[in-house]
Amino acid sequence: MYTKEFWDNVYEKQNWKPPRTETEHQKNIVSVVKKFFPEDIEWKRILDYWCGEGTLGEELLKDGANVDFAEISSKMVEMIRQKLVYSNELSSVLGDDKLWKVKVFNVDSPKDLPVENETYDYVIAWTVLHHIDPKYRKEFLDRFWGFLKK
Repeated sequence: MYTKEFWDNVYEKQNWKPPRTETEHQKNIVSVVKKFFPEDIEWKRILDYWCGEGTLGEELLKDGANVDFAEISSKMVEMIRQKLVYSNELSSVLGDDKLWKVKVFNVDSPKDLPVENETYDYVIAWTVLHHIDPKYRKEFLDRFWGFLKK
């Protein structure tokens, strides 16, 4: 399984620093994933797990969802926090009240998330499972299932 240090090194080598412009690839991913959600996700609680720089979650925030971010890399967590604080677009779309309720977690595993069961309407783990050792995948998926409202 990859470690925080591994992902911090990956992002450091790529010299990712905010603000970053979305790539065409990221825009395509966002548009594909959003097709799996109902049109109206306003006020839905969503966990974007191992979210990278938070591009998908950011778009869902703009659509009115309540999004929490969880990421393994401390460097990406810092980037997400900076984007949330300094994004005029997010501030104007959400208003400061909602923006300050967004949680950003720096965790290795879903078992480390300080979140109660049945908290979220949706859990996104886009491009995550192939990074997880197969012997731990069931544990990950079980924890994600527990996060979902029944």
